[in-house]
Amino acid sequence: MHTVDPELYIKTENLFVEILEICHYLIEPNSWIKIRGQFIQNEPESVLYSPETRELFNLRLALEINLVIDLLTPSANNKYFNFNKKTRRYFCPSCYSGFRENYEDEQIPRLAQLIPNEPTSNTIYCLVCNESYEVLREDCTAEDCLGNVIDPDDGTCLTCGSDNFRD
Repeated sequence: MHTVDPELYIKTENLFVEILEICHYLIEPNSWIKIRGQFIQNEPESVLYSPETRELFNLRLALEINLVIDLLTPSANNKYFNFNKKTRRYFCPSCYSGFRENYEDEQIPRLAQLIPNEPTSNTIYCLVCNESYEVLREDCTAEDCLGNVIDPDDGTCLTCGSDNFRD
């Protein structure tokens, strides 16, 4: 007769670490986000996939990535995502422009970080779209924002989301 140990308890964090370990060592390092994104796009609901609904899939992926990042330790985030959990996060210029029309800033995960993380860095990398973007290092004009990472295309502060109109 087979029984299950009543003391057996699987923590969500441990399950995610196992999944990430499998992806990291058996498929390719840092591959979970790419694989998860492909899975989301290939779901039956995505048969109606179109450029208009692309933001919905990217937002779903961003929300899932954000949950996993918050669940994992800083060292696990560095290992599986090259993401420093202790460093400031920013809106991605590309993802944010697609999300902000339909969602509040509080609902949109900040999953871009400066690379390298230095005061003079002018490049951010986004985990969701796997792209790097040039940014301006200018103080945000919003009263309560201490950010200084600005989207050069539309003047959006990538820290708080406010519009900074440049001359």
